[in-house]
Amino acid sequence: MGTEPDIPDDVSWQDLDRDARAGLRSLPKELAERVGGHLAAAGLLIDTDPELARQHAAVARRLASRVGVVREAAALTAYGCGSYDSALAEFRAHRRLTGEQIHLPLMVDCERALGRRGRALELAASPEAASLPPPAARELRIVVAGIRADMGQTRSGVLVLETDPAFRPGDKPGTDDERESVLRLQEAHRDLVQRLAAESEAAPEA
Repeated sequence: MGTEPDIPDDVSWQDLDRDARAGLRSLPKELAERVGGHLAAAGLLIDTDPELARQHAAVARRLASRVGVVREAAALTAYGCGSYDSALAEFRAHRRLTGEQIHLPLMVDCERALGRRGRALELAASPEAASLPPPAARELRIVVAGIRADMGQTRSGVLVLETDPAFRPGDKPGTDDERESVLRLQEAHRDLVQRLAAESEAAPEA
């Protein structure tokens, strides 16, 4: 067992959002605060120091492995570190504990990163994918389009993105999450269109 990383003095379980704090209610108060402190530290560090974030998440997992939000943190930090096998296992555990499908796009991306494109596309086409809220469904389209491009099917990837409601005339995203996901979709679409044009130019004439 490694040394437990210190929780920064200015970080506590109270920094977690309401849903995350609610996920810790099954724990005794002192344990919930300790676990929550490590989760908050992991969330703070995941973009700047993913390895340290993962260490904090690992402590939380050791202390409360049956709590969904803990396994979610373990999954996200493993994903941030590029440990896709571990991330996929933790995402599956989170889904079993909570019944939530919100991280399905990242699970598909893990399969893609592990070189299992067929399994990735099968998961993306699963019944669970049909129930995703718009931002997550959009993220899934982005991942699937990338897989298609990886397989030399760039035109199919473009079409996958263009099936999104964001391409319908007059459709306007409502929430901040939806607007951000639309921007990501548009960026992915531009990249694939440019890639398709480059492929067409490079193709030998018949």
